[in-house]
Amino acid sequence: MSSETNTLGLQEQIKGIALDFLGRLELVIESIEVEKREANIYDIKIKSPDSPIMIGHSWETLRDLKNILSMIINKNVEEKVFIHIEINDYMESKDNRLFEFVKSKIDFCEKSGKEVILPFFSAYERKKIHSYVWELKNDKIIIKSVWEAKERRMHISKKEIKLTIDLNWTDI
Repeated sequence: MSSETNTLGLQEQIKGIALDFLGRLELVIESIEVEKREANIYDIKIKSPDSPIMIGHSWETLRDLKNILSMIINKNVEEKVFIHIEINDYMESKDNRLFEFVKSKIDFCEKSGKEVILPFFSAYERKKIHSYVWELKNDKIIIKSVWEAKERRMHISKKEIKLTIDLNWTDI
């Protein structure tokens, strides 16, 4: 059996397990798609009018659904897989709101010259923010995480411009 056939079979298995699990929770599922993102990582995209129930407050229920579904899937398939669940494009829109917020703070920092300390974010969100800022390729801004563990916060500041002076007057 080719790896493509194996992947399609695994995707169908994951889809079947997810539909069965969510059906047992009496959640209405309009559609579900499973796509392979990379080796052993699969995206499960769900469309449902029950998205508020599945996402929960501060997406805690979504995290719990993902953990339970992941355990069920890994109990029933031959290879270890990791899943990412997207419900009605919630995580994508959440990321967009996060990036808009960060961009507004970067703009404020650039205009005012003042350091901005962001609210507390999870390690995963901080990683996304660092990646986003890196992709902006803004050489006037520096972003860093300060403190440890739960006290860790991100600081956005203007990069200090350092002037160098050649005392021999050969190059300025």
